[in-house]
Amino acid sequence: MHMPVSNVTIVKQNENKLIGRKEYILRVDYEGGTPSRSELREIIASKLGVNGGRLMIVRVDPSFGSRFSRVIARVYDSEDMLRRFEPKYLLIREGIIPKPEKKQAS
Repeated sequence: MHMPVSNVTIVKQNENKLIGRKEYILRVDYEGGTPSRSELREIIASKLGVNGGRLMIVRVDPSFGSRFSRVIARVYDSEDMLRRFEPKYLLIREGIIPKPEKKQAS
């Protein structure tokens, strides 16, 4: 179900040249419920003018009772850098690497 996003505002932007990424804190205004991570990825990537494969959504903090969320996102210079520096659990959550299968107890 698509939730319309009315506005995306950059609250803070920082460039980390050593790692090759830009770090953003964004305010995302929307109607209805909080958009999914995949919807946020598409919307933020188009707003920033970057490839969605280089964008990592680190955190989504919805504001209770309000129609906006604070989103922490990082944009890398390359997908290789993203895979190198992001924690494994974030890579799994965003679907970049597959979730490892649990081993069966004997």
